[in-house]
Amino acid sequence: MTRLVERLNHEAITVALWQEKLCEGFQSLPGIESLHAVVVAWLERQFPRPVAR
Repeated sequence: MTRLVERLNHEAITVALWQEKLCEGFQSLPGIESLHAVVVAWLERQFPRPVAR
């Protein structure tokens, strides 16, 4: 039973480290924020908002 628990703990740690490595690129958002700004600016040029009077 002890070896099973050790194996499960090892697998859980391996999965956690793998997920952390996958998410490493998303820990910094400036790239996503700049892409969002470009898309929003393009949409605003294509579909201008009506001016409130």
